Amino acid sequence: MYDCDNNRSPGATAGGDRKITLPKDSVLLNGSASSEADGKVTKGLWTKITAPASLVIANTTDTATMVKNLIAGVYLFELKVTDDKGGAATDTVHIVVDSPSVNRLPIACAGTGYFIQQITSSLPGTKHSPACAHLYCSFTTVVLADTLFSELLNILFIENKNHFNQLITTQKRIAMFQKIKSSGFLLALAIVVTCCQSKLVSQSSVSTKGLNNQTQATKGLKDYFSKYFPVGVAVNTRSLRGDDSALIVKEFNSITPENDMKIGPVHPEENRYNFANADAIVAFAQRNNLKVRGHNLVWHFESQTPKWIFKDKDGNQASKELVLQRLKDHITTVVSRYKGKLYAWDVANEVISDKPDEYLRPSEWYKICGEDYIIKAFQWAHEVDPNAQLFYNDYNEISPVKREKIYRLVKSLKDAGVPIHGVGLQGHWAVNEPSRGQLDSTLKRFADLGLKIQITELDISVYPKEHDARERRPVDAFTDFTAEREQAQLEKYKMCFELFKKYRKAITSVTFWNLADRYSWLDNFPVRGRKDYPLLFDQNLKPKKAYWEVVKVVQ
Repeated sequence: MYDCDNNRSPGATAGGDRKITLPKDSVLLNGSASSEADGKVTKGLWTKITAPASLVIANTTDTATMVKNLIAGVYLFELKVTDDKGGAATDTVHIVVDSPSVNRLPIACAGTGYFIQQITSSLPGTKHSPACAHLYCSFTTVVLADTLFSELLNILFIENKNHFNQLITTQKRIAMFQKIKSSGFLLALAIVVTCCQSKLVSQSSVSTKGLNNQTQATKGLKDYFSKYFPVGVAVNTRSLRGDDSALIVKEFNSITPENDMKIGPVHPEENRYNFANADAIVAFAQRNNLKVRGHNLVWHFESQTPKWIFKDKDGNQASKELVLQRLKDHITTVVSRYKGKLYAWDVANEVISDKPDEYLRPSEWYKICGEDYIIKAFQWAHEVDPNAQLFYNDYNEISPVKREKIYRLVKSLKDAGVPIHGVGLQGHWAVNEPSRGQLDSTLKRFADLGLKIQITELDISVYPKEHDARERRPVDAFTDFTAEREQAQLEKYKMCFELFKKYRKAITSVTFWNLADRYSWLDNFPVRGRKDYPLLFDQNLKPKKAYWEVVKVVQ
């Protein structure tokens, strides 16, 4: 039996409690739970939320605004339960959320089989005055036994019965529940927490309240550079809520999925696609009038390129024809899904070898298909979405040797009539490189091709550039963002944007790789666990001095 605010779950009897057994992939929400059996009380707390998740907490009673900010995806929660003898258990379950709609009827409810108990006191990092927190839900299909339907009918009314009754009439409830029951599935739950009677204030929002109030009336990067090029940022589903999402909308007019459209995450098995995260990012962009760059359709990276692509049904190396057919199917499916929603794609990513005497990277793609996989990828993407701008994307573009190999590839594709529209220069740079001469000559070289240039993954490390991962050294323990490091980064950013401005006729977008110094892939490269500070916003999402130097370039 489960207990919440003295409300017992249906089916409990004096002679013994009827246990509710949930499948592993079941439904629960953030909060605490308690069970009672044989006179003993066991209490647990949902203590961990793992991405992709989108719990939206705000000081508002505007339900429409809250639902608008919901993010589709899979919400994963970990429950840690301890009993009165010190025993402990852990379980993990998830909830699947589809694209929400502000037109859906909100339902105040608790979890299925598990209750939300005192939700305002169980949200970590939250400061409370006496408050009445409401939980609003929109519908999605969740695989759950239909035998739990009767439990749901009563559970739905536990939290804030009066407020619930004001939101939805009895007739509508009955009709809705009949529809749910007849489906054979339990339809539930995208979550938004709001407040009533008094405010629910998160500590993180308190720390940035001054910043938000100050910057709402000022321009963002997208506004300063509106006459030059769009300014974008790489995002994941964690970025799409709270202060991160507000900063994205204020500062940028373009986003790139960091990992969620790569072939590994989106197509892990031959007959299975996973679009939840990518769909959530695109939906966020559409709600906020942001452009989207797709990233990417073909990549060599082993951990994000599933091995099934290169194996036949017997586990042997697949033929060229089979690999190309699989690539075509993937590109057709993914590009079709987002046709008209994405304006550009990084089609082929990092196919050039880093070795000075080697042209194309000897990836599985190349070993089996030769250069044809690159050509076909552009052709198939263009056939599916003729309006999308198609880019070749690579790093170390400032190296004279690698630059010429990138130039050779892009020019050969263009000369052969392959539908390529531009080159993406990643821009993973550092305080010691590129020099002004290196970057100027690089931009000029590609501008002379007559194709578009986009800076696709910009960040500037505060450490001298290293191109290969390595083990930690004693010097790596010193990770302070010193005045010297700040100044060196500031000068490098300023120089880069001065040259971006110079080549503005060719450059059609500049995208930063991650939002702020809270998180960067450089925190784990080239040295795992060494904090870096490569972006224009600090760990509190405040603009750094480098931000204002970049802005001055166009003022």
